[in-house]
Amino acid sequence: MSVTTVVIPVRGPAPTLSKTLALLESQRTVTDYEVLVVENGGPCPGLKDVVDRSPVSRYMYVEEAGSYRARNAAIRVARGDVIAFTDADCLPEADWVERGTAWVRKGYLRVAGNVRVEAISPGRPGPVEMWETLSAFPQERYVEDGWAVTANLFCAAALFDSYGLFDADLMSGGDREWGLRVSRAGVPLLYDDKLVVRHPARVTYSEMLEKLRRTSRGVFEQRVKAGEDLRSPLIEAVRGFRLPLGAMGKVLAGRGQLPLRDRLNYVLGEGGMRLLAVFARYREARSLRD
Repeated sequence: MSVTTVVIPVRGPAPTLSKTLALLESQRTVTDYEVLVVENGGPCPGLKDVVDRSPVSRYMYVEEAGSYRARNAAIRVARGDVIAFTDADCLPEADWVERGTAWVRKGYLRVAGNVRVEAISPGRPGPVEMWETLSAFPQERYVEDGWAVTANLFCAAALFDSYGLFDADLMSGGDREWGLRVSRAGVPLLYDDKLVVRHPARVTYSEMLEKLRRTSRGVFEQRVKAGEDLRSPLIEAVRGFRLPLGAMGKVLAGRGQLPLRDRLNYVLGEGGMRLLAVFARYREARSLRD
């Protein structure tokens, strides 16, 4: 019988996981499915109990840290001929499993969906939250480039037999590396805007910095594995830096008729993101060179 396996890697506390699992339990679907929650990098007290209380979920533990290592472990034991990926801080819509599975069963071997970022602060969003809600997770653009983030991705399980698993050595960017690898083999990637998971926006600059450090390290790790020497940390830090002129242009253009305060916060958010990216790239380049 055909089955869909939903894979969720977890490292450390996951305060929204119980809500994610509850939404997966209440899916409107005729599809037989299972949920594999893969904890990695050290056990978090109480997380296994959260998973065990869900009737559709199964707990796995991988001692070594790494979300792609965790995803690979789940793929190896999955019952499904369709593998769906999301994250512990994502909230899938009620038709998510059925809609994504239907595309794959129709012959679309890879299907990416919309990661809809939503503000969570009471009142008006601040700079980071405003930038996140308007610019984070541009999944449709990623799909045009040939890959998709694993916050919302459905695949035929056979793809992993044909083209290999995720690069387990990468701490970030493994979804891009795998996606481009499969795209180079000629496998199409479909984007469905109505295949939705919701994702809470980051609120603070420290949260943004944590993400930028992780993604910067992923980029540098892939370059090192490809045999490319990193330049000096300072050169790597400023490489690609641009002033937030695009954001400023969107403010002048009205950016969807948002109030002026929100548009100005968007500029502050993008400007802060670009400055933090310089710091993040410096720290990660220096770490890999040392």
